[in-house]
Amino acid sequence: MADNAKNENYEKAIQWATKYLEEHTEPREVRFKQGVICNSDIDMTKTNLNRLVHAKGRAQQASYNKIRDFKIYLSQNLT
Repeated sequence: MADNAKNENYEKAIQWATKYLEEHTEPREVRFKQGVICNSDIDMTKTNLNRLVHAKGRAQQASYNKIRDFKIYLSQNLT
């Protein structure tokens, strides 16, 4: 059951990241966590999307967490 929920969350993250990349073409600098400065939100999203799709285990979970944190940041700060 836990693996099924995790896979659903990964799929949602993949869909969100893909949609984000389709809608945003101009890179911008983002500071979405304390001490974390991202020079290009596009490159960061592409990298984490690729890791989420192709990696396994901890690397996949870390990519999911970064996409989730970035999505939360955007919903709180750019709406």
